[in-house]
Amino acid sequence: EGRFLDGKIVVNGVAYSSLSKAADALAVTKKGDKTSLNGWRYWEAKRPGETVWIKLWDLREALRRK
Repeated sequence: EGRFLDGKIVVNGVAYSSLSKAADALAVTKKGDKTSLNGWRYWEAKRPGETVWIKLWDLREALRRK
């Protein structure tokens, strides 16, 4: 679980400057190797008043279409 603070995403007490850097820091393959992830596709958020989690990628795309 992460939180946004001062323009950064903070996960497990560590602040990352991008969604992808935060995802990369947590992700490992089945063999235990590090991997690279697109943070926009990895992370999800639950908007206030809603019960469903949505990928940040989908939120961003919806805003781009407006």
